[in-house]
Formats: sequence, C-alpha cells, structure tokens
Amino acid sequence: MPQFPPNSPLKRATIKDIAQDLQLSPSTVSRALAGDVNLRPETKERIYASADRLGYRRNRLAVSLKKGRTNIIGVIINGLDNPYTLAFLDGIEEYLHSKGINLMVGNSRHDPERERINLRMMEGAVIDGLIISPADIKENETEMMHMKKIGIPIVFVNKVLPGIIASSAVMEAEPTVERCKEMGTISARLVMRKLEHPDLPSEHAKL
Repeated sequence: MPQFPPNSPLKRATIKDIAQDLQLSPSTVSRALAGDVNLRPETKERIYASADRLGYRRNRLAVSLKKGRTNIIGVIINGLDNPYTLAFLDGIEEYLHSKGINLMVGNSRHDPERERINLRMMEGAVIDGLIISPADIKENETEMMHMKKIGIPIVFVNKVLPGIIASSAVMEAEPTVERCKEMGTISARLVMRKLEHPDLPSEHAKL
C-alpha cells in the first residue's frame, strides 16, 4: 500500500497508486475502472477492492472532457433573495436533472464586475451552456461573445443583447412562483436544444 509522509497533506489516490498497490500496470487498472469486459473478473474485483481501500475517486471532469462534454450548465442570476428566483432555479435544476445534467450557479447581484467574474469562472469550469439574466445589457458583451465563439450556447433571460445571436426567454405575464418555475424549465430546454442541435436557429420563448 502506498505510504505518505507523516503530516503531509491528504493526497487523492490515483490509478498509479492502485497499480502500485497490486503490482499491476496502470493501463490494466484504467481498463478495469472503465469497465473493460475483456479483463478477468477476479482481476477487476481486486482492482475495485483496492480502489475502495485507497479511497480512489474518478476525476469526473477529466472523464467528461475526454467525451467532449462536462454535463454542466451554468446559470448566472441577479440575486437569491426572493422566491421568484428560487422557483426559476428550481425549474432549471429539475429539467436538467432529468437529463443527467449538473447545474452551476453564479450570483451577480446586479453588479457587472461580479457578473464578469462569474462568466470567467464558468468558462474555466468548461460549462456546456449558459443561462443568464444579464446584470448590464452591454457591459460584458465581449465576455459573452467570446463564450459564443468557443461554442457555448447562451440563453438570455428577460433581456436580449442585440449584438449576440442567442436564444432567449422573456416573462411578459405577471410573475408568480409557478410561472417563474416554468420559465426556468423553458430556459433549460432552450439551452439543451441548442447544445444537442448546434445548427438550430436561435429560439425566443415568451411566457
């Protein structure tokens, strides 16, 4: 079993640690953890047992990137201090969860600088798509245009930036908790449609 120096920071177990523990090649361990049916069942059982004992956890981001998707949709809203926003997020999360997609939330608090920080953070996290209620109609157009250029579909909520071709969802009716949740569902559906069918034209939904 790999030994770590006393008082050293806790180290995440790796495939190499499992390989060293069992005196196997890293490629064999990797194949087993990926579910390779051509490996002997007893070998896979030994590898699974070692992985559990060492506390190995797969790097989901690395695995997702190999597949070309992270299964993360970013959402940037302007506050978390009212039931309408929470209902909106609930609608997004419920729809994305049904598709096996995770949610990353940023809060701009109507501050363009905070919004810019959230946009850059989400780009760094390699989100697959973005739903955003912009803090300022023009302030971060360059940041959002960059995300569009690198293939991240964007859905604008209640505001449309004329300089960026993107889908949008606009609440025209008097907001209620139920309508805001439906708005979240619509926004999530729009971003997933664009993600799954990039050649589709932008769509504009009104509620």
